[in-house]
Parts: sequence; structure tokens; C-alpha cells
Amino acid sequence: MAIGDESDMLNRLRTVLPNGWFPSSNAGLDLLNPITGEPLINPVTGLPLITGDTGAPDLDALLTGSATNLAFVYALIAYARLQTRIKTATDGWLDLIAYDFFGLRIQRQPSQSDASFLTTILAEIFRIRNTRAAYIKVLMDLTGQTAIIYEGWRDGSYLNQTVYLGIYGQLGSRGYPYTIFINAFRGNGVSDAQIYAAVESVRTAGITAWVLISNP
Repeated sequence: MAIGDESDMLNRLRTVLPNGWFPSSNAGLDLLNPITGEPLINPVTGLPLITGDTGAPDLDALLTGSATNLAFVYALIAYARLQTRIKTATDGWLDLIAYDFFGLRIQRQPSQSDASFLTTILAEIFRIRNTRAAYIKVLMDLTGQTAIIYEGWRDGSYLNQTVYLGIYGQLGSRGYPYTIFINAFRGNGVSDAQIYAAVESVRTAGITAWVLISNP
């Protein structure tokens, strides 16, 4: 028996019944109606109760109907309470929370559990943004692949001296400030639109992000 279940509600109903109103195996047997003084009738047989006939099963049957409804209401209240907080929300309420915060950008993956989807939502709410690391992290979380980030105004080979004549590399240019080039890789069954949306979600205002999407 747990708090709020049918058995608990049945016991609670029993405790508030007036003493002597109903025959009980746990109390002295009173075969007379306390109001009218007439003999109590067994609702099953239709005959007056006799000594040893407590009628308790019939009373329990009556109380169980109310106990069942009360247990349902209690469970519904407990369920509704869980949905008022992100960390305890379940089922379709998690999907509604994700929609409220992110629109259609963050959606539950096929067969994704509540616990896994909750982790996704919380990670997105507290995600770092506006940095190079933010682009790599958001794309790794989404696709499971590490994106390649290139910033022409700071990553050029002549600037960091990692590439020399005769060796393939990327040239930097001071003519493209506030511009980044991202080579993202598909993965985890996500769409290209989701990849673009992920980049946009961490992009700083005023920064131009060029995105190339390819297979790993």
C-alpha cells in the first residue's frame, strides 16, 4: 500500500465513518440502525443481519468505488505537479517545453527516452554561445561529428606559420573580418536544416557564418 493508492483511500474512508453506523468486524456488532432503531438489513440477502454477519464485504464494495475515484484524482494531481518543473516533466509535456523554448529547432529523436530528451533540453538552455568553441560543441551534440572551423582573419597559414610554400593550406585575409567558415558533417540522422539552425542558435549578431555540410 502506498500513499494515495486505492487501498490507502479505502482505509482513510473507513476511519472517518461514524462508529456504530455500519457493522464492522473491528468493532462491537450493532444489529440495529442507530437512527431508526430498526434491524439492519444485509443488502445481499435482503434479510436482517444476525450475530456473526458483519456485512463488512458489502460495505467495502461500496467504499471501494469511492476509493478508486479518489486514488485516480490523487494520481492525476501528483502527475500534474511533476509537469510544472522542467526537471520533473515527463511525456508530451517535455516536447511542449522544448517547443516553448526552441520552437521546432530542438525535437525529440525517434525512440528517445524522457531522461535523454530532458538532458538535451537542459544542455541547450545552458549552452555556451558566441564563441568558436560554441560552434564546435553545438554541432558535436547534434551530429556526433567534430566540425572544422576556419576564421580567415586569424587562421591563415601566413599568420600562424603552420603552412609554407609548396604545402597545401589556407590563406588568411584581413579583408574578411567577423566572418567564419564552418565545415559541418552529417550524423545522428539530423537534417541539414537542423545543422543550419544549430549554427544560428550560437551565432553572435554581426558575425557572418558560411556553412558547408558534407558527409563524414
